[in-house]
Amino acid sequence: MFFEKIAPYTYRIPRQGKMRVDAVFFASEAILKDLEAENFASLQQLMNVATLPGIVEPALAMPDIHWGYGFPIGGVAAFDPEEGGVVSPGGVGFDINCLPPGTRILFRDGYTRPIEELAEERAPNLVVWRLGERPEAAQAALLLSREAEELLRLRTEGGFVLEATPDHPLYTPEGMRPAGTLGPGDRVAVHPFRGLPYEPPPPLSLLEEEEAEAWARTLGFPQAPRELRARGLLPLRADHPHLPAILRLLGYALGDGTLYRSGGRAYLVLYGEEEGLREAKADLERLGFRAGGPYLRRRNHTFRGRTFDAVEAGLKVSSRALFLLFRALGLPEGAKAKQGFRLPAWLFALPPWLKANFLAGLFGQSFPRPRP
Repeated sequence: MFFEKIAPYTYRIPRQGKMRVDAVFFASEAILKDLEAENFASLQQLMNVATLPGIVEPALAMPDIHWGYGFPIGGVAAFDPEEGGVVSPGGVGFDINCLPPGTRILFRDGYTRPIEELAEERAPNLVVWRLGERPEAAQAALLLSREAEELLRLRTEGGFVLEATPDHPLYTPEGMRPAGTLGPGDRVAVHPFRGLPYEPPPPLSLLEEEEAEAWARTLGFPQAPRELRARGLLPLRADHPHLPAILRLLGYALGDGTLYRSGGRAYLVLYGEEEGLREAKADLERLGFRAGGPYLRRRNHTFRGRTFDAVEAGLKVSSRALFLLFRALGLPEGAKAKQGFRLPAWLFALPPWLKANFLAGLFGQSFPRPRP
């Protein structure tokens, strides 16, 4: 494909063939390499835009240019309605993710659902990620469907299988590439965590208002139930949308955390690696509670004649409502190693994907590393 550099980071594709105007795009050397890796498919789409009736010169593409549907993502075009201009929903650009029914989609709370069931979710929060960065949650905004004549099946050496249309973009070391351009030996990025299939929670009550009021009288926290209601956490049933976050925090606290009272105040404290504590802090914020930290401090230890120092990280929440919630759900108060306690019976009645959230918290805290 021929294009010429007309300014720093600015390139022009001269009018040719059925193009009515020139095409101009903005790119660095790295972006040019990405475009070349996809055989300039995005630029070909930009040239197609330049053929549309009524287009006002030039057809443009911003530095985020990549393969889209009709228009390239990052494409910008203006049209004169008096000259037979068009209105195209592709002009805003959107990513193609053409996957067949039955494709498992990973949600932020660790479960998967077939892609065709996304429309049933009230506010689907999916797992999204970029190479070299941690996965994060993002809410799905639009679900489209179309018929396709061709479907590809890709299988990696690790056993991951993906079925998709040839134009479905995939992460590769060379950038995003349509699935149809890949062959044996090409490398693609995969998400190693597969999640568990979604199952609806049973009609199970975990904490009713009467039980919370009884705990409030026992603990001397009369206002705590009102605070839980204000945060939408009372009554608490197995189908509550925030239960996965509660289970992760409960598991984490059972592994390396504590509930305690001091000077008339109530606290939940979690210990562990800084990264894991930041995830716990996000879960607490999801429930409506603000945590201080993570706080870091270096401590010296002596054990069985051996002296060592380590950096300790901690997260601290002062809240009577949170104290009541976790105490009522089965978290002991004080030193867990000095008292007997059982896991709550309702935990064993939950579907596997919810149990997995509890185990993720339990095993996500800082267990000692095995030593030879």
